[in-house]
Amino acid sequence: MPLALPPLSYPYSALEPTIDELTMRIHHDQHHGGYVAGLNAALEGPRGQTARRGAAGRPRAATSKGQVFHYFPGGKSDLVSAIASLQAERVLDAQRPFIDTLDTWDDWERWRDAVLAHYRSQPHWGCPIGALTAELIRNEPDLATELAAHMDRWRGYLEAGLTQMMESIEPLEAALEGALTALRDAATTSPT
Repeated sequence: MPLALPPLSYPYSALEPTIDELTMRIHHDQHHGGYVAGLNAALEGPRGQTARRGAAGRPRAATSKGQVFHYFPGGKSDLVSAIASLQAERVLDAQRPFIDTLDTWDDWERWRDAVLAHYRSQPHWGCPIGALTAELIRNEPDLATELAAHMDRWRGYLEAGLTQMMESIEPLEAALEGALTALRDAATTSPT
C-alpha cells in the first residue's frame, strides 16, 4: 500500500490566467508526483530502509527533508504513522490467506509456516510494527498508541481464530461428556 499523491482539490485551470493549466499539471502530477514516488522508493527499497533503521533513521529519498515534510505536515510523527500503516498491511499480507481462517490446527500450522517462511526471507528479523512501537513508547507516547492499534488489529485475527476453535471444540466436549455419563451410568446399573 504505497503512499499516493493526493488529487488536486481544485481544477487545474482554476488559477488561470496567473498560472495556466499545463503548468499546474506539470507542477502537481510530475513535480509533486516525483516526490511521492521518491518517498515510496525510500519506504520500499531495499526491503524498507526504515524497518532496519527504525523511526530514528530518516529514509533516503531523492527529496529534501523539507519536501518530505511538505507531504507530512505533522513532521516525523506523520511520516512514521504512514510507514507504520504501510508495514501493518505488509505484516497482514504476508500472513494471508492463512490468518483470515484460523479454524483448525491445520490452519494454525499453515499460518505458522507462512509467517516463519516470510520472516526467514527478510534481511532483518522481527516484527516491524513491534519494533517501531517499542522505540516510540519512550519518545512519542501518543504515536506509540496509534502504532499499538496495528498490533491490536493483528491480535484480533488471532483471537478470532482461537474463539472459532473453542466454539468448534464445545460440541465435541459435550458429546464426550455425554458418552462418559452414559458409560458411568451403565457401569453403576449393571449387575455385579
